[in-house]
Amino acid sequence: CQLQHMAYEAQLRFKAEAVRSALARIGGVTEPPVEATRGMDDPWGYRNTLRLHAAGGQLGLVARDGRTLVPIDACPIAHPLVAELLVPLAAARLPDGCAVVVRAGTRTGEAQVVIYDADDAIEELTVELDASVVLVDGSGAVHLVSGAPEIVESWAGRDYAVPATAFCQTNSAMTDHLVAEVLAGVPPGARRVVDAYCGVGLFTVALAPRVGEVTGIDLDAAAVAAAVENAAGLDNVTLIEGPVAEGLAAVEGALDVVVVDPPRAGLEPEVLALLAARAPGTIVYVSCEPASLARDVARLVEAGYVLERCRPLDMFPQTHHVECV
Repeated sequence: CQLQHMAYEAQLRFKAEAVRSALARIGGVTEPPVEATRGMDDPWGYRNTLRLHAAGGQLGLVARDGRTLVPIDACPIAHPLVAELLVPLAAARLPDGCAVVVRAGTRTGEAQVVIYDADDAIEELTVELDASVVLVDGSGAVHLVSGAPEIVESWAGRDYAVPATAFCQTNSAMTDHLVAEVLAGVPPGARRVVDAYCGVGLFTVALAPRVGEVTGIDLDAAAVAAAVENAAGLDNVTLIEGPVAEGLAAVEGALDVVVVDPPRAGLEPEVLALLAARAPGTIVYVSCEPASLARDVARLVEAGYVLERCRPLDMFPQTHHVECV
């Protein structure tokens, strides 16, 4: 929590300025059209996911140096459903090298513990938690220990199933605003839309009632399988499992809108090249890293695009991280 010493309004101003600076310095955008950061009413107890590591019979967070373990039994930014599992988990005494992801559906009340045993060091696992428990072994195979293999969370008025190993937005309250910003960037009357890096279908499902047809693309097989489940009943949705570049190339016809939500590293060169070649009328770019966003904006501007607006959202209060649409 790098910004925990700052008043919250100052954090919001700091993040907008960080985005503005990146777009100007790295993106070469003159007077970047960055709006005020959308923040939270209560910037504490929001985080629905926490990743812990085991060492010396203790569970904790990795310190800033990337090596030291900081044992914890509480975290001020963890949602209460996550925080209440920290103490019983600390008593589990997992082998060194294990990682534990604690996740909660903050709107549904569901909780899940995912144990990553990269060294296959766990011979026996006895669990007494008010949560589902999943074990991921060294080969990446997923084993259900107790409860359900996924959690269900509600975003923007709709329930989504999220498998144990799939990406999950960590701030459910702000995810509603994130979806609203993406929808606001899609022009009325859009017919053919692609949602690249679609994950479990968050934007795909939200877009479907508003556009002619939407194609979601993602490399994560578990996430795409969940997206199929989450899009049930929507007859204008197509889902493609595979690399985004291959999926984007496979979508036929002119594209009105492409929504991209890449990992922190930003868009792959082949995806940028395809966007330039396919030339959709609108690109809605969701980013969790201003530097890679600015780099990709520069390349899209070279391809003929104009940056119309940028909205920072505080998905990660008390930290330096900022989401942008």
